Amino acid sequence: RPIPAGRLAAAFVCTLGLLWGMLGVACAFPLGPVPLALAGAVAVCVLLYTWWHKKWAGSVLMMGLCRGLLYPLGAFAGIAAICGELRLVAGWACALGVLQAGYVAGLSLAARSEASGGPSPRVRRWAVCLLALPFLAPTGYLLGSVATFGPPDQLDPGLAGWALASVAGLGWVWHAATGFGLSTGTFVARALAGTALLDVVPLLWFGAWSPWTTLQPVACFALALALQRLVPAT
Repeated sequence: RPIPAGRLAAAFVCTLGLLWGMLGVACAFPLGPVPLALAGAVAVCVLLYTWWHKKWAGSVLMMGLCRGLLYPLGAFAGIAAICGELRLVAGWACALGVLQAGYVAGLSLAARSEASGGPSPRVRRWAVCLLALPFLAPTGYLLGSVATFGPPDQLDPGLAGWALASVAGLGWVWHAATGFGLSTGTFVARALAGTALLDVVPLLWFGAWSPWTTLQPVACFALALALQRLVPAT
């Protein structure tokens, strides 16, 4: 952590963060009013979390929204226009964004108590449940579809990959949960690396199941684990 270590001044980091935030909002300006509003909402969530994260436990929701709002932002910025089904794509993007926000809020909830002896058993259970939800929801959706409409006549590679990605994600959440036995930092580090795996699920859902697009978040996941050996995640 460069600020507590004295390597960077807090004022410098604050200025840099504000500049990057304004640049991000500016990039959304030519995309229309909805993407601009969503980009502004992300920036506001970053500021609110910065101000409240030590004062209010609910600030983890702000951190979750910083990630969760990116999906509807992407949908309104381009995906919906390409697909031509604005309501459908944007609706699914918002739903996936809520699940993403829950995942990040869960790991942030555990990280809050790292310096104070670690989270209570109740907080640990909440954190693990929030991490698992983005992978449980697609699995439940598929099982519900099969139970309602019966098995499909032909196996859809995208749906099959979606199910496998969800199972793999649940496996990693379980692995992250075992990190509590070592330290809270281990859990948080594994959960942070797992955020890259979250992007596999929507890619497969929206039909982008080519090896190239699917391997990108998987490669980021592997890279995150590798870089954590050089720079501690917490």
